[in-house]
Amino acid sequence: MALASPWLQQRRLSHVAPFIEAPLLDVGCGDCAAWTFAPRAYVGIDRDPSPLAGTPYGAQRIQANADGLPFEDGTFKTVLAMAVLEHVDNPAACLAEALRVLRPDGRLVLTTPTPFGDRIHHTLARVNVTSKHAAEEHQSVMGPRALRRAIEEAGFIIERFQLFLLGGNQLCVAVPRYAWAETRRDLPKAA
Repeated sequence: MALASPWLQQRRLSHVAPFIEAPLLDVGCGDCAAWTFAPRAYVGIDRDPSPLAGTPYGAQRIQANADGLPFEDGTFKTVLAMAVLEHVDNPAACLAEALRVLRPDGRLVLTTPTPFGDRIHHTLARVNVTSKHAAEEHQSVMGPRALRRAIEEAGFIIERFQLFLLGGNQLCVAVPRYAWAETRRDLPKAA
């Protein structure tokens, strides 16, 4: 494991923690680090089957891809994707699947590096400070404008967007647009 990987994971976890509610789908779960946020209602998916042996007791971990989630519509209150979108070849399909499996009152919570953060990651991976394997897998790194556009085009309304780790990472919290519009129907009309 690269030197900074555990530290980076903790930084991401600290930023997503306030937005997680059960039941939780952790997309690209790896070692199931987010399990502590929803130990009784946690499902992790990862395309890599190798970490299955390290799954925490009580956690459900399934081998699957983010663009073809094996769950019924409206199953989860939170879909979490920490450092996932940059590893997939079709972020739009992954976002569409996240929307599909979210409850109407659910949230998408994701982190992904900025192009600046990706360059730093690649540089540090050369000296084993960050994961060389992860850096080599990056396929689609988006800047803040492109990420916002992709999330909105997938059918979400962004509730919160912020940069962290000195602008190297971005956090996005979004809700389904159709549900957001429904909740606004009951609001009084502006005069």
